[in-house]
Amino acid sequence: MGDPWPALRAKRIKALRHDLASHMRRSKCHENRRVLSFLHSRKTLCATPRTMNLGNRPMNKGKWTQRILFVLTAMTCLAGLSGCKTTTEAPKFLAVASTTPADGETQVNVRPSIQIVLDAPIDETSLADSSVLLVGFPSSANSLPVVPATLSYAAQTKIITIRPSRPLWWALNYKLTVTGLRDTDGNPLQPFQFQFQTFGNRTVRRANNFTGAPESCMFSFPGEKWQPENVFQPGPDGVCFTADDVIHDWRKDVYDHKGTKTQELTFGEPGPDAAWFTADDELNRYTALAYRNDGTPSGSITYTGAGPDGEWFTADDRIGGWSEYVPDSNSSDIMETFYVNAGADQLWFTKDDHAYMTRVYSPDQNKHVAKIVSYYHSTEPASSVTDWYSIFTFDTNGNETSSIGFADAGSDGTFFTTDDHASWVRKTTYDGNGGILSRTQIADKGPDGSWFTTDDLPSSSNTIEYDREANELRSTTLSYAFNSTTIDYRNFSRTQFDQNGNPLRYEFSYGADASDQLDSLDGYQDYIYDATGNLTRTRFFADPGTDGQWFNADDTLAGYDDFKYAPNGNRLSYKRYFDPGIDGLWFTADDILFASEEFDAEN
Repeated sequence: MGDPWPALRAKRIKALRHDLASHMRRSKCHENRRVLSFLHSRKTLCATPRTMNLGNRPMNKGKWTQRILFVLTAMTCLAGLSGCKTTTEAPKFLAVASTTPADGETQVNVRPSIQIVLDAPIDETSLADSSVLLVGFPSSANSLPVVPATLSYAAQTKIITIRPSRPLWWALNYKLTVTGLRDTDGNPLQPFQFQFQTFGNRTVRRANNFTGAPESCMFSFPGEKWQPENVFQPGPDGVCFTADDVIHDWRKDVYDHKGTKTQELTFGEPGPDAAWFTADDELNRYTALAYRNDGTPSGSITYTGAGPDGEWFTADDRIGGWSEYVPDSNSSDIMETFYVNAGADQLWFTKDDHAYMTRVYSPDQNKHVAKIVSYYHSTEPASSVTDWYSIFTFDTNGNETSSIGFADAGSDGTFFTTDDHASWVRKTTYDGNGGILSRTQIADKGPDGSWFTTDDLPSSSNTIEYDREANELRSTTLSYAFNSTTIDYRNFSRTQFDQNGNPLRYEFSYGADASDQLDSLDGYQDYIYDATGNLTRTRFFADPGTDGQWFNADDTLAGYDDFKYAPNGNRLSYKRYFDPGIDGLWFTADDILFASEEFDAEN
């Protein structure tokens, strides 16, 4: 007789599924119906919730119903099915809803009212001046001092307002970091930061008066960025920006709606009206710039003539040269090549175009340029010769920590060998804010024959000390005797600041010994501010006067700078004076100008 248990077990499973479905309908747990298919797919043996006689062992309906529900619920949760509730919740955080200015915003006024809008009311006891850190930083990644600020909070609008204690610098990047806040439920704010750039109205005119009379004049035009290439000399009247100025050419840059430069136009003649900077000035060349979709340069073409049709900006314009930036297909290198001749076929943009120089830029894993190699191309026969190369290293924050440049191949005449002669070697260290702590120029690799080791012989070094707000307190520059660690002379400076981080006095000493103190002061500079915090004047003192004591009324003034501003804080002018003029009195109309700069007040 066969085993009766398989058939009996199958009947019990069928009964279990039937009674379980009925129980689900009664309890309205429709979601758990998916458990049935789950059980069926695994042919799971369960008990039935009704009383059954399994041999001589009766089963209790209530107990088995509870056990079935418990097992099914556990299996449902383990299988990741819906219908299960968990007591573990994701952590909650206070969040920033928006900021003014927005992250990445440009053209921000130098006297901003910065606002942070939160998504929930904050516990006001968590808000302190230390909750916000505002720091300016240029593109070189060297930090500027922290900007002190006052904070206020409006509970009704959930807005924190930050007011810097002094005007910000023009055309500078700033980073604002917020930490330590929590909402009224105790949920913390994860560290949050955003960046913006201040507005910098452009220079329109600049003049250098090194000998008391203008020696060079520089200018720009409405709607254009400052272009230092536009330099000329004053004419017979000795005054810049008058009709007799001696001008050889001038350049105008053209930008698209995104602010990207697309053309450089150079004008070489004043045209029929004989007046420069008018509509009939004659173009003598222009360069068209091209970019990839990601905004990186792809190349340029320079045109040196209008072509047979006599019209500029047409298809027959005469090409004078072109350049291209080409990614290397076998590496991450970028090759920049400059072409100056169309080659034997006299057709541009063909394989025989003659290149006179190629530079290869090799980035590291963080896309910092870690190596640059420059090649010179001779004409006959066509060849490529290494001209120079340089190597750079960076820290995790992108600050350059070392650099070395080679322009001499050494005794073997071959570059990239151990006897290459370094033209310059530099190493730099930084503090936590990215401020330079030390920068050393190295003259010789020392007895061990390796660069950047402890026996390197420096040519000069500069060390900087900062206060807790990253203000530069001290700077020491040491110059060393040739191929020696003996200090030849030492320059030293220190700066005093007010409570808002504004410099009050800068003192300096030249040729001091190696002590940590100023031995004999050679001069100082003090700073004067208006009620809004704008720097209005700096004064330079070079002698302690008849009493021989510095910082007294008889200190000898050697010159001063004057700064003027528009009501909105934009710069208007900067002027430097270096002589009191005929009357011998400073701050009078005949003071002799050393240099001046004027700014566009509207842009």
